Amino acid sequence: MPILGGRDEVRASVARRFGPVSRSLALLVPAVLVAVAIAVTADGDGATETGADDPAAVVAAVTTPDREATEAIGASDARGERGSSVASMLSAEVPSVFVESFDGSPQSPEPFESPDWTINVASRDIDTWERLEPMDADHGPGCEPPLDGASHVVTEYEDTVFRCRDHVMTAVNASGYALAYLTPNALVDFSEGEATVRFDVSTFRSSGRDWIDLWVSSWDDHLVLPFRAGGGDVDLQGAPLNAVQFEMDQSCSGFRLNAFVDGEHVESSDGCWSLPEWHDVLEPSRARRDTIELVISRSHVKLWMPDYDFVLAERDVALNFSLGVVQLGHHSYNPRKDCGVENSSMDGDECEPTTWHWDDVVIEPAIRFHVNHSDTRLVLDDDQVVRFDEPAAEGASLRFSGVGTIAVSFDGGSSWEPALRQPTVLDGPRHPEHASNYWMPVPAGTTTLMLRFEADEWYRGPFHARDFVLWSP
Repeated sequence: MPILGGRDEVRASVARRFGPVSRSLALLVPAVLVAVAIAVTADGDGATETGADDPAAVVAAVTTPDREATEAIGASDARGERGSSVASMLSAEVPSVFVESFDGSPQSPEPFESPDWTINVASRDIDTWERLEPMDADHGPGCEPPLDGASHVVTEYEDTVFRCRDHVMTAVNASGYALAYLTPNALVDFSEGEATVRFDVSTFRSSGRDWIDLWVSSWDDHLVLPFRAGGGDVDLQGAPLNAVQFEMDQSCSGFRLNAFVDGEHVESSDGCWSLPEWHDVLEPSRARRDTIELVISRSHVKLWMPDYDFVLAERDVALNFSLGVVQLGHHSYNPRKDCGVENSSMDGDECEPTTWHWDDVVIEPAIRFHVNHSDTRLVLDDDQVVRFDEPAAEGASLRFSGVGTIAVSFDGGSSWEPALRQPTVLDGPRHPEHASNYWMPVPAGTTTLMLRFEADEWYRGPFHARDFVLWSP
């Protein structure tokens, strides 16, 4: 089986399928070329043989590194020149303190939007791509407090993260699987030792299949929609190559710790029988928000509730990054299922989707980065135009999630190139029907984006992509 030998061959192969390829494809080398070389020569042992003379196979190879390819590339090569140069630019910034208090008292639940935050909401099942399954979210139509059962119906994506009474809520519901991630434009900086990520959150949980988590991932390797490495059969494509995660267990109010280093799942907590639970020290509440704090260094992590002097998870680690993307997550995995099963993490009389209340996020020290938002949440069809709020800055990267083999154009459709899918840690085969994470450089000055979709392995549609932003130092 021939191996693609250089940039011109890749450009020609992609051009045969999608049209002329822009010069910015050069930014994807060497990572793309290495991924292609591995993908087209694998035959067996879990990999799929790919024909170099087939343009469809070439595009799939470029955008779909398998687990063997990811491991062979290695963490540094997979990031390429784009990652190392941008990381250097970020590390040169002067640290500060990031504080978000979510102040605002609207007369009704208000969709939360901010230049300082990237909001990602996704749902697996096709019939929920445009509208979510409804749920009764905390706070009434006039932002009445939830203690007396006040609620309002949430079904639109824009309404899943909303503000009332000087804090924000996340409310997602799926009989399949759905999630929401809130990502501030501040990296936690533990290059000089310990750093902290602190936030307040409610503790009432109405289903064991509705939970929260916290990720800290390297800039180069972070994912739009990270998920547990062993969760590929449920949805998504796994965990970042370099990250640490604290995930609330489905069977208790304890938090599992997972650490990933260069694509290896190196640390993992035991099950609920060994996890400290916040039920041991507090009465769960919808209205009260308790402080959770992460203390992180390259060699040690500790998640605790300082007001109760209560440690949720603590472990020595050996992380190979010191600037981390912070993501606060809320997951919904058929919360009404197993309703009759005794579950110490369920606080209500019935299993229902949970509304989580968030407030007072503090990252110290922090390195700020810039978020350039777009006017489009969801793309379902070829050649739809996405417009960014401002021209792309130097060193900017495009960030989105999507299903399908995706090509992108930054010049109004004059040229096309493959969207670059992020490598992940995934225990098991990749599911092409599940959303993948895309993260790739864009030319400075870019103001628009267009996409085209093709089949991904056996999956032939429908396709979609969503939540387009540009991040830059």
